[in-house]
Amino acid sequence: MDVRILKLVHGQILPQLQDAEAARLEWLFQLVRCTCDLQSEPDAMAGELLEHVLAFDALKKSLMDTWQTIQGGRQLGVDDWLALAYLAKFKSVLKLQWDDGYKLIFDHFPALGQKISQVQEFIEGIPFAAAAALLEKDWEGNGKRPGFEMTALTYVMACGLIGIFGSSRLYQKAVECLAFDKAFLVVVLAGCCFKVSAIASRVDLGTWTDTQYACMSVLDTFGHLGETAWG
Repeated sequence: MDVRILKLVHGQILPQLQDAEAARLEWLFQLVRCTCDLQSEPDAMAGELLEHVLAFDALKKSLMDTWQTIQGGRQLGVDDWLALAYLAKFKSVLKLQWDDGYKLIFDHFPALGQKISQVQEFIEGIPFAAAAALLEKDWEGNGKRPGFEMTALTYVMACGLIGIFGSSRLYQKAVECLAFDKAFLVVVLAGCCFKVSAIASRVDLGTWTDTQYACMSVLDTFGHLGETAWG
């Protein structure tokens, strides 16, 4: 999941939120952005990333409230789904790329490495799978809320990167977003979900319509544009 796509989702959702909700999402987005940029610019990004992880303790209570909402099977806000997606993305970056350089970087910046490890430990307690089950239910009953499809698809995609999967019905909802009457960013996000091989393997591509394949083709076209800003 490209951070540029996350940035577009972030920009769409933030104006809908109250100040406290927006501040939490902004912090989590910057955590993901800095972590993704750390390998290419370790000296430049280490200090900024450390500032973000040092502030993590201030967010724990609100995140714990989200966990309790999930465990209680109650409806989450669009900001909660995006917050969960950011945390799953953060986990995936370290999980998939740790051996490619993060361990060496954190050895060089021990204070940063220690705080990142604490954040990782907290994230391990997040009920991502329970949230995926709740998302399916929420999508069926409340999927028309402004911004919901974007945040739901972002969560589905991020979970696929860390090996968390939902039922076939959850992925069918994502497939239904491959439609020309959907917002362009929704179509892009749905297509990105099925670019994750572990997610694609859970759907029967033989049942897709010509329109759904055409939407994937549009995504492939934009994917070849290199450093495009995606709008």
